[in-house]
Amino acid sequence: MSKNWLGLEGKRVLLLGAGGFGSEITKSFLEEGAEIYVVDRQLVSPLQELSETLYLHYESRDLSSKQDCVSVVDSALEFLGGIDIFVYAIGVNNRQSLIEITEQDYRTIQLVNTEICLWLAQALLITMKENGGKMVFFSSVSAFLAHPNHGAYAASKGALNQLFKVMAVEWAKYGICVNAVAPGYAITPLTSKYLEVGNHYKELVSKVPMGRLASVSDVVGSVLFLSSERSNYVTGHTIIIDGGRTLD
Repeated sequence: MSKNWLGLEGKRVLLLGAGGFGSEITKSFLEEGAEIYVVDRQLVSPLQELSETLYLHYESRDLSSKQDCVSVVDSALEFLGGIDIFVYAIGVNNRQSLIEITEQDYRTIQLVNTEICLWLAQALLITMKENGGKMVFFSSVSAFLAHPNHGAYAASKGALNQLFKVMAVEWAKYGICVNAVAPGYAITPLTSKYLEVGNHYKELVSKVPMGRLASVSDVVGSVLFLSSERSNYVTGHTIIIDGGRTLD
């Protein structure tokens, strides 16, 4: 097998989200020889040691409008000289019942998990139309399952699933592949505190046929595949990474 089997060497990546999965995605792309431009609200500690890497640029920014998204894409283009791969690994949730959720919380969840995805992809289309490219979004098993206290989050991920499928159909003629990964519960710095409370961990594991929760590496592998030349004829699909949970 060749060293560059995935065909990621020299590829230019725009990644939104450095926490949770983002840090490992960044490291994996760098290991594959890609150049990467990472955007998050704050510098995540696992990436601090890599912040001076020649092929990595990190920008701290909060996105809340279409113009913010256009500006981020412009900055990434200036640094990278082009964008071949776009990964959106940002997501927010607020565990509240539908009777408790506030108007502001609901709007924030939809903005971050769905709307910002559209504005970024729209801005990227301009640069990807000539040479094609890959877009990978983070969906969730919550888009397929009716989890209590996840109503707003489930709505945002369900909407994202339909949104990126339409992108896939409309943009296939440009050689742009648009896909998503949908993790079940994974052990990350963002979920660890929740999993340590009461019987949360035991209850979640009991619903997974494989008998464990996902690791970050379980998810990163699928992101790399969907970003690579090995998935050039795959578009409009979601890889569900849940150890079999949604099968029952």
